[in-house]
Amino acid sequence: MSSMLSPFTDLVESSSLEKGVYDGNEIAVLQSLLDKNSKSGYAKLKIFIRNLNLPPAHPIRKSLWLQLLSTKYSIKLQVSDSNINGNNISATSFMDIDGLSLAGYEFSDQMLLPTFLLNTHGQKCLRTILHNIFIERPQLVY
Repeated sequence: MSSMLSPFTDLVESSSLEKGVYDGNEIAVLQSLLDKNSKSGYAKLKIFIRNLNLPPAHPIRKSLWLQLLSTKYSIKLQVSDSNINGNNISATSFMDIDGLSLAGYEFSDQMLLPTFLLNTHGQKCLRTILHNIFIERPQLVY
C-alpha cells in the first residue's frame, strides 16, 4: 500500500499562504468582534469563528489558537506580537526543533506526529503550541 498523502498538508505550498492584503479597519473590527464573542464562552466563540470562514493567511487566524485556549482554559500563551500581528506565515515564526533536543517538548510525541498527517511546517507548529502549553501548565499530563 502506498503512503498516505493529505491534500491539505503535503500539497499546499507555504509561500502561497503568505499572499494576501488585508485592510487594517477590517482586522480591527474582526478583532473586536472576536474579543466580544470570547466573553460569551468557548462554544459561541467556536461557532463565530467557523462562520467567519477566514483564509489561512488572515491575521486573525494567526491568533486563533491563542484566543481559543485562553477562552477555554484561561491560559495566556507567550507569543511575540510580531508573530501574531505580522503578515508573514513562515516556518521561521515557529521554533526549530530537531528530534535530539526535545527537552520540555514531552507533549509532542515523535511517534504520533505522522498520524496527524502534518507536513514539516505543521509538525513545527504543533510542537511549538504544545511546548507553550507545557510551559504555562506543567501540571497537565499527556
